[in-house]
Amino acid sequence: MCMNRKCMDSSGSCDHMTGECVSGCKRGYQSVDCTEPCSVGTYGYNCNASCDYRHGSGNQDCDKFFGTCTQGCLSGWELPNCEVECFDGTYGPECRFICSERHCKGDSTSCDTQTGTCLNDCQSGLKTTSCIVACDTGTYGPDCQLSCSQRHCQDDAASCDHVTGSCGGPCKDDWKEIDCTGCTGAYGPGCNSPCSARHCEADDAPCDHVTGSCNGPCSAGWQGDTCTDKCDTGKYGDNCAMYCAARNCRDSDVCPIEDGQCVSGCISGFHRVDCVRGKNIISDQRMNGYIFNNTPTRKHTSAIGYQTGLRIG
Repeated sequence: MCMNRKCMDSSGSCDHMTGECVSGCKRGYQSVDCTEPCSVGTYGYNCNASCDYRHGSGNQDCDKFFGTCTQGCLSGWELPNCEVECFDGTYGPECRFICSERHCKGDSTSCDTQTGTCLNDCQSGLKTTSCIVACDTGTYGPDCQLSCSQRHCQDDAASCDHVTGSCGGPCKDDWKEIDCTGCTGAYGPGCNSPCSARHCEADDAPCDHVTGSCNGPCSAGWQGDTCTDKCDTGKYGDNCAMYCAARNCRDSDVCPIEDGQCVSGCISGFHRVDCVRGKNIISDQRMNGYIFNNTPTRKHTSAIGYQTGLRIG
């Protein structure tokens, strides 16, 4: 019937054979007489627009009249038609979330329109890529990697702040810091070992509050993770790698752990503080059948030095 058509011009003529709508169809309808609803995936006047170019979630169905995404938009796209990307500092499904409400390190005013990802990770106490979810119960701190059970609160049932891990009260024994896990300038059980008593090579070496490790080499004469152990008896120097017995001291001598110094001096032919390096001997005299006047008179291959009791003449 002509009255059932959805023509743009409802007052227009109605062909008695085809019922053609000369002016075209209203939104949501198609066919010659504009009585057929848009097929799935199309919408608009004469159903000429496709839902395929929307960023709708689920399948690609959309409202036959205006192309509204019937199952909402994919993350990062605006309702109603999911054709406009999130803007003005918004992100997520239907752009419902605000970038500045996240807890990112650094700038939080702009973000990925789809995920809201914080480019420089989250502030302490938050998790997920968008940094809007607090740490789970029992965890706290950066990336929620710290365990509340590892603190040393005086009250075993103390609360655990998801950002700082604060006990909300005093620490056991000599434990320090807000979360009762550190020792200020000290390390080890009860924080009884001072970091300043170590002999780390680097003046600014870290001091692990549990192990006291220098995380690097020790000063000459010291060894161990904390650089508090002297070289074993008979050794000295960097990494305690030098042997006192290999020195060439003039008299029986003490052997300082730092440099192995021969206090009485070196025997003839040796030098350096610890008398382990030999001197080269070159003189204006005949040695082992050769004449030396700075330049040898005859080709020779024997090394001169570290020699005693040479035959002369």
